[in-house]
Amino acid sequence: MSAMCCPLSSPDEHADLYESAIRTARKAHVCEECRKVIAPGERYENVEMLYDGEWSSNHTCMMCVEIRDHFSCGEGACIGLLWSDLRENFFPDMKAGGPCMEGLSPAAKAELCARRLEWVLGHDEYLPCDRALPPAWEAARQEALAKEREAEQQAAAREAKARWEQYQRITGRTTAEERREREKSSRERYEDRMAEKKANSEQVFADQKDDSTHE
Repeated sequence: MSAMCCPLSSPDEHADLYESAIRTARKAHVCEECRKVIAPGERYENVEMLYDGEWSSNHTCMMCVEIRDHFSCGEGACIGLLWSDLRENFFPDMKAGGPCMEGLSPAAKAELCARRLEWVLGHDEYLPCDRALPPAWEAARQEALAKEREAEQQAAAREAKARWEQYQRITGRTTAEERREREKSSRERYEDRMAEKKANSEQVFADQKDDSTHE
């Protein structure tokens, strides 16, 4: 294969321990490469690595596994860089019927073509005309850009949610739990005050009764 057909970055260093297995998802995961959801029941690749004294677990959908293995040319690839490497090193000169696509499944070819089209619509220098886009092309371009922005926002939201869940696991408390504790404390203080008032009233009544009895 030519250099163009092997566009993926090879890792400079390798993990101390590396285990890879194809599994069936029992719960939802997020693909490390395309960021799409791996739904329960779908097959995926699970990679466990020990690197620099820390374990990590990575999940990759089978579509990205096929494309990654095809373009890594047996040299390995850096996890999480599949599509950024393809956008930088392959999409500029990609040809749908070119030799680099041979051996891929029809579904993988369709995924590459769809992502390359989205990429082209975001780069004026690769469009077939000089900024004079037909309305349909401009609409498709804007839609692609909107999808890219939405994907970035969703990724940011997932990251923020993951950080918040990590904080909850570390602290062992949630906002709801804290709110319940505050409400419980307020209720207990109110009940204590009411009990104290009741006790005082009963004591006053008892004192008055004793006074009347002595008279």
